[in-house]
Amino acid sequence: MAASCGNKCVKSIFWLLNFLFFILGAVILGLSLWIRFDQSTVSKLAQSVNIDLNIVPMDTYFACVLVLLIIEIVAIVLYFVNKTNLRDMFYSVWKTELIGKYSSYQPIKDAVDKIQTGLHCCGATGCTDWTLTGSLPPSSCTSCSPSMTGCAELIWNVLEENLVYVIIALAIILIIEVFALIFGCIVISGIKEKRASE
Repeated sequence: MAASCGNKCVKSIFWLLNFLFFILGAVILGLSLWIRFDQSTVSKLAQSVNIDLNIVPMDTYFACVLVLLIIEIVAIVLYFVNKTNLRDMFYSVWKTELIGKYSSYQPIKDAVDKIQTGLHCCGATGCTDWTLTGSLPPSSCTSCSPSMTGCAELIWNVLEENLVYVIIALAIILIIEVFALIFGCIVISGIKEKRASE
């Protein structure tokens, strides 16, 4: 019952966020069309508030990219500092949420069975995870031997093995964002120089 309530709550929040993004998109579209077709009102507004319309969007863009860059760098540092804690948390969540609720919630049972059958693994760290919950390993555990790899271990190891590709992708994204910041600074300083010379 609690899981279905949580599922409904997540769906409602997801729908609400999508609706808010839709409304914000409609507002941005409306303002863009208004600015495009009614230059006189916009220029009067800019003069009365003393806003330079060319710099404000560039400053906003620069700030957004800078915040995004900082968040990404902090996330990368936190990953490497807390890697073992993240791994242990991943294993723990697998045991409590997937193995612990296996027999009481059908969607979890279906998902775990598909994972265990498809990846040829059992439990989070091995077959013993099932005996700790007081139940026998399900039939989706193809073989239950002490050498059987756990699903959480297998997934974590695949992520670790492919970490080089993830790091390369992140590095490319970070380089693009740094260039975006540099070009943004160049454009902003060019606009300010042009305004100063007028």
